[in-house]
Amino acid sequence: MWNYFPIMLQKLTELPEYRGWNAPELMADLFPNLHYIWIVRRDKVRQAVSWAKAGQTNIYAWHKGAPLPGPSQEPAFDFTFIDNLYNLILEGEAGWQAFFEACGVQPCKVVYEELVDAYEETALGLLDYLNIPYPKDLVFGERRMQKQADALSELWVEKYNAMKQQASVSA
Repeated sequence: MWNYFPIMLQKLTELPEYRGWNAPELMADLFPNLHYIWIVRRDKVRQAVSWAKAGQTNIYAWHKGAPLPGPSQEPAFDFTFIDNLYNLILEGEAGWQAFFEACGVQPCKVVYEELVDAYEETALGLLDYLNIPYPKDLVFGERRMQKQADALSELWVEKYNAMKQQASVSA
């Protein structure tokens, strides 16, 4: 996550051996033969809504077949909170893009929605990108994570989009 990356870099440059180093130099020195995998989401509003719900309920994931964990609080729609998360997503993607350009690297970009639709193909593509051999008859186990988006998520997406459009018309 981009918002933690600059903090890590700043802490590293406080070490005497890395004082004055830039981000690409630091990463190359600390992680020789580094490969970047950049996961992005096409639908950033849905991503922001997901983050907002998870942040309010403290439920970030659960496994299929397991009982739904009780939320720490019931989620409530908050346009400003979702909008701030949306902007944080955009800021993070711009930060990563600038970092990759500064490094002169082309990361392997994974689009979340494509990963969900083609999990096995994406995983094999990542193994190829990383030059990790795998058996040709590799069998994937059943996916165990439960999808968290629900009717409430859809309602929030629609409400956010309507309010955002209204705000842009009023401006």
